[in-house]
Amino acid sequence: MLCFSIFFKVEIFTSKICFLKRKDKKMERLNSKLYMENCLIMQENEKLRKKAQLLNQENQALLSQLKQRITMGAQNGSQTTNGTHASSGSKNP
Repeated sequence: MLCFSIFFKVEIFTSKICFLKRKDKKMERLNSKLYMENCLIMQENEKLRKKAQLLNQENQALLSQLKQRITMGAQNGSQTTNGTHASSGSKNP
């Protein structure tokens, strides 16, 4: 009877070890999968960051052009009111 009890305990212990090894391998596979997903996300993030940086530069250039046009328009408007272009407007009836 003692022999059977020891054998039974050894079987349970062996089963637990096998279960833990399978679980460990499963966790390793999951960890590898998550690591690869994380790498892909970081690569995509870098691409999006660069794209956002280019869009910001384009936005700044367009804003600068708009400010220049507004400034030039304001200068042209003040020249017209000062009489610089008033002679061209007086020819029309």
